[in-house]
Amino acid sequence: MRILIASNFKPERHSGAAGSLLEIGEAHQRQGREVDWLWMPKSRRTRLIEEPFLTPWQQARQIGEYLNHKASTDVVVVSQPFAFRAFERLTKKHPRTLFVNRTHGWEPRYSASQDQFGWDSPTRVGGRLFRWVARRLREHMCRRTVLAAHGVIAVCSQDAAWIRSTYNLTPQRVACIPYGIMNDRFPQAPTRIAGRLPQRLIFAGQYRERKGSRVLEEVLPRLAADFPETKLTFIVPQSEVALVKAVFEHAWGDRLLVQPWLPKEALYQKLAKQDILLFPSHFEGFGKIVVEAMAMGCVPVGFTEGALLDLKDCGALTCPVGDRAAFNQLLRELLQGRVDFADVSRRASEQARRRSWDDVAEDEGEFFRRLASENGLDLGSFTDHAVSSHAR
Repeated sequence: MRILIASNFKPERHSGAAGSLLEIGEAHQRQGREVDWLWMPKSRRTRLIEEPFLTPWQQARQIGEYLNHKASTDVVVVSQPFAFRAFERLTKKHPRTLFVNRTHGWEPRYSASQDQFGWDSPTRVGGRLFRWVARRLREHMCRRTVLAAHGVIAVCSQDAAWIRSTYNLTPQRVACIPYGIMNDRFPQAPTRIAGRLPQRLIFAGQYRERKGSRVLEEVLPRLAADFPETKLTFIVPQSEVALVKAVFEHAWGDRLLVQPWLPKEALYQKLAKQDILLFPSHFEGFGKIVVEAMAMGCVPVGFTEGALLDLKDCGALTCPVGDRAAFNQLLRELLQGRVDFADVSRRASEQARRRSWDDVAEDEGEFFRRLASENGLDLGSFTDHAVSSHAR
């Protein structure tokens, strides 16, 4: 099977979406499939500004040029919500190729979450008007994308269900294929001592309203006063370090540690030394940090969104999205020892380590086979064979 993975990202292994595409592609290679990637070109300058992404027309041209040179490509997976131009144009030119859209978080569902919970809401009339126009345009392009693709891969069940119901797609056209982890890169999770109270909290991600920054600002200062032995760590982008310190230093003092992004291996070691991952996110396409924390025995506590909804009974503690009082209560129950933390930690680690990136690739391969059969595509025998490939 020959697979092309195209995206609007730079090939950065430690980033969320791009890192996932690298892991998935390499897992396909381990299963004997030939894989190439198309990334954001190194230079994307128009006149005096740098374009932050490929337009749908530019991406269609990029993929089309690739297929003209490698017409034997079996599957094209585009990780871009606005890939309608590539699908509408190239499915006709390459009728033997399967075209699949991958979402890391469906844009229209993202917009609905903004409306429901009010995060990142513009205050000025001009800002609200611009967001309304941009939203209508995104919704139109997303609709064209899913209707033109042979199938769609979502990472969480919420996105998959949203796409099926909103666009009246058959269940067979939309797959929910969650992320995994690379088990051989994870150190062994430490054994949590039965009866020991959890005392170490960590937040790792962008400090944004969508990620629950206002929730944390309401809940954490009071926890600092009520649990004087508890320590708090933030791992955020370098540009947000000073802001986070300013917000929480008064309440937490020398029990607060704020540091910039860490390489993955260092992050895993850090998670192994923490007890609770703070994850009150209002919207997630998945949230890889959830399974990474669970693999190290660090228990996620947050809203039932993305991965936390799908894993809520498997070692994660959750409450309804936006319910700050319930989020605060969950944390207090853990810190007071009213929950068997050692047992929850053990179940979290076991659950996260059950699924690897190889499982993801296997599930995707089966989805491609099913889509090909349903669309009457003859993609050869789909025989996988060991081929050396490299990222483009």
